Amino acid sequence: YIQRTSFISYRSRQFLYLLFTTLTMELNIENLKAVLHQASATERGQNQQVAEAQLKSWESVKGFHFLLQSVYIDTSQPLQIRWLAIIYLKNDVDKFWRASRVHAIQKDEKLEIRNRLFDVLDESNNQLSIQNAHTIAKIARYDFPTEWPNIFETFANILENSDKSIIRVNNT
Repeated sequence: YIQRTSFISYRSRQFLYLLFTTLTMELNIENLKAVLHQASATERGQNQQVAEAQLKSWESVKGFHFLLQSVYIDTSQPLQIRWLAIIYLKNDVDKFWRASRVHAIQKDEKLEIRNRLFDVLDESNNQLSIQNAHTIAKIARYDFPTEWPNIFETFANILENSDKSIIRVNNT
């Protein structure tokens, strides 16, 4: 009985140590990629729980959502990491886009995100493309017409200036 209690206590201490060291991790693109990789593990475990806790703690840090979008836009990243990044971004738009929300995304970060929403129109993965489209739709719903009055002009310019095959490929 004593050995079992000692083992549980050790594992608890180990988990708390992992949790503490991860939650004090600085937000930057490399750390975000590492945490997304850890969170996307196929096997549920302590490391994945710690990674999810780290992502949750970063939700209130300025620049987090811009960096999520950066990971999604980087097509050299593994599919699972890009998937998790766009899902987190899409879900956090609902939670933090409105200025009235606690830990709302700041106006300057929102502008940076809006400016890159259409950067991956030629996304080859249909599921990632759909999640990005949902993200764009949510942002448009919140920001038009007050914060994003020129959305239709922006979209028209993108369609006029983009390769027409993008529209055919992703519209099949």
